[in-house]
Amino acid sequence: MKIQFLGTGAAANHGRYNSSILINDKILLDCGPTSVANLKKIGLKTEDISTIFISHLHGDHFIGLPFFFLDSVILEKRQNPLILVAPKETISKVLKIAEIVYGGSLKKKLLLDYPLNFVSIEGSFYEEEISECNFQAIQTKHGEELAYNLILDFNGKKLGYSGDSEFCETLQQTASKVDVMICERTSPKEKLKGHCCGDEIEILAKGMKTDSNLILTHFVETEIQNSNPNFIYPNDFEKFYF
Repeated sequence: MKIQFLGTGAAANHGRYNSSILINDKILLDCGPTSVANLKKIGLKTEDISTIFISHLHGDHFIGLPFFFLDSVILEKRQNPLILVAPKETISKVLKIAEIVYGGSLKKKLLLDYPLNFVSIEGSFYEEEISECNFQAIQTKHGEELAYNLILDFNGKKLGYSGDSEFCETLQQTASKVDVMICERTSPKEKLKGHCCGDEIEILAKGMKTDSNLILTHFVETEIQNSNPNFIYPNDFEKFYF
């Protein structure tokens, strides 16, 4: 499994790109504002992405979608189908954003020329098999926003992802089941509503399998200080193999 971070920053941060993580060069976990530009910086195109997972509908996690669709229609002339796994309101919000910022004519361009398989996540638990992997979406606590933790199963190798979640039973259960866990850690110490801090991450790690890996992301800081050597603290564009 190859994991590359296109963005490791929280919504407001001191110089990192916002959330977007590339798996095996073809799956995106979240699609932050600069995801398309950052894909191109590493030599990939929107055409190369087969599946996009959206954990929740906060701007720093999904606002790149209108630009992904525009690029795939206007520049790439995409023909390959795209799978979008996301909360059920995602398509309506993307079209509304496009109409607000560009007008109705451009909104029509987002009625795509290629097949879009929209997998709508609903309820507290959702499970499905798609072409790239089996996945589970588990509703978690993130303030008032509907948010999901994800588990992607690649032939028995399980990857967990928390885009945003407070420290809760759902997050602990997700982390305990996977071989690699990518977890937000917005604050080093201060407890923020709907988010994890460093002290809580220490507790989370104790409930994980002994041979699993914990990767932290969604940082406010540019440079990570006093990092636990047992955790991985990626920078933008950094790659990892598991």
